[in-house]
Amino acid sequence: MELHRTLPDERRFIRHLYREAFPAQERKPFWRIRRQERSGILSMMTMVHEEVPVGFVMTVRGKHLVLVDYLAVAPQYRGRGFGTQALRSLQRQYPVPLFLEIERPEEGADNQAQRLARHAFYTRCGFSDAGVDLRVFGVRMMLMTTAEHLRFADCIPVYEQGYGRYFRRYVREDV
Repeated sequence: MELHRTLPDERRFIRHLYREAFPAQERKPFWRIRRQERSGILSMMTMVHEEVPVGFVMTVRGKHLVLVDYLAVAPQYRGRGFGTQALRSLQRQYPVPLFLEIERPEEGADNQAQRLARHAFYTRCGFSDAGVDLRVFGVRMMLMTTAEHLRFADCIPVYEQGYGRYFRRYVREDV
């Protein structure tokens, strides 16, 4: 599996997978993602296996942290290690810790099994619970990180870069 900057002819695949993989309430408008990519705020990378796109990852790089904003593997390629390989590639590429948000595993959630599987996946990939609960676009999430310790305050500069100065409308600590 190779991870490279997204090429123009891969964008349709990414847009389709993005809409399929993430619920509407967790998605930013794709035009905004493209604008952030053009301005250098966000990096969009495609996972390619045998010259076929199999997934993507989007990151926002801060001075001391990198936000893994979105990561998805196409359904027919899941379970083959592509997501793990992409995260390991990111860990080699960036000399700073990574962090991301996932839905909190909560009893009674419609997709509880999926939430637990996602948490286990990121744990296997070297992420740990940061002990920080958030609301992102109104969705209850938790932070996971490769850092030894992470506070919400550490993430604020990255969120400000990724969402602009109005990020608190979209991302806030859930205490």
